[in-house]
Amino acid sequence: CTEFAFGIHTRNAIAGATYRLRLINGLPPQATSTNVAVYLQSPTLTMQSTLDLTYSKGATGATTTRAVDGFGFNGGQYASLAFGQDGNPVIAHYDATKDFDVRLAFCSNPSCTATSSIGIDGFNHDVGTYTALVMDRNGNPMVASRDVDNFDVHLVRCLNTTCTATATVAVDGRYAGGDDFNGGNYTSLAIAADGTPIIAHQNGDNSDLHIARCANLGCTSTSTVAADGFEQNGGFYTSILAGPDGNPVVAHYYNGAGWRLDSHLLRCLNTTCTSTTTIALDGLEYNGGQYASLAVAPDGTFVVAHHDASRQDLRLAFCTVKSGTNGCVATSSVAVDGAGFDATPQGFNAGSYASLAF
Repeated sequence: CTEFAFGIHTRNAIAGATYRLRLINGLPPQATSTNVAVYLQSPTLTMQSTLDLTYSKGATGATTTRAVDGFGFNGGQYASLAFGQDGNPVIAHYDATKDFDVRLAFCSNPSCTATSSIGIDGFNHDVGTYTALVMDRNGNPMVASRDVDNFDVHLVRCLNTTCTATATVAVDGRYAGGDDFNGGNYTSLAIAADGTPIIAHQNGDNSDLHIARCANLGCTSTSTVAADGFEQNGGFYTSILAGPDGNPVVAHYYNGAGWRLDSHLLRCLNTTCTSTTTIALDGLEYNGGQYASLAVAPDGTFVVAHHDASRQDLRLAFCTVKSGTNGCVATSSVAVDGAGFDATPQGFNAGSYASLAF
């Protein structure tokens, strides 16, 4: 018997479920009797957790908090977190006093007992509010943020894992794309199925939701659509991701006509978002939807964490989807923490700056 090592990507696994692994000798099974693969073994794997072991250390029980950057200046605003290929945290944030720039802090180990940091954009002007960080397919950081001076979305692509070399482009806004508007508010960033960046942000002049789709990794060419809001106060607190079908999905706060204050979920029906459908997901009877954070559950359900400003709660809203349908086949929501969380009010205002992950 030959021993070999392998890795398993468990992002879409379900805790408690049992999965069967097939070890195959030869070609995949064919429709002929003379060319059939042989299944050598079919061991089973029961998922204790859907988190990688390295990342799950300290996930329960005692917690440790560390200062990682901002020593001597006002850092840490608009923080955004991701994990590098080495499994260590990387944090993007805004330096609000020293250089008014985007900074990256790199943890040298999972517990972040040692760090290094670097400024990556905004040295000559004010850049870095509404910071959003992701890792590209090469494991290099990519950061979108607002250029306060020029009213643009800035996208910084690190050319290596430590971001000692970068490429920066203005993606959408007053001085980008030929349009003159106040862009870059409430920026969020994701990587599409083809590896290119997709960015959601608010046009502050018209208060509508903009989605910018980069045509390549460096975002030297883009297509942009105004997708929701349309001068009715949409596009606040955007949160974007690539859905299971590869099309962008955006959660945002809609402060619209008729005093509708709710959480909107916008599903793009193609990769460029030229066709969309919008669902008023939660908050129709109250002021919900602020500080939206969108994620996809293991079963494909879209889940939005958001702040109910009326009841001072943290809420979760659920959109159940079905293949071949454009909207939500079912929706529901629940308060999970805060002043009006249960019959015994908790006495505090929860849900601001919500962040959701599975």
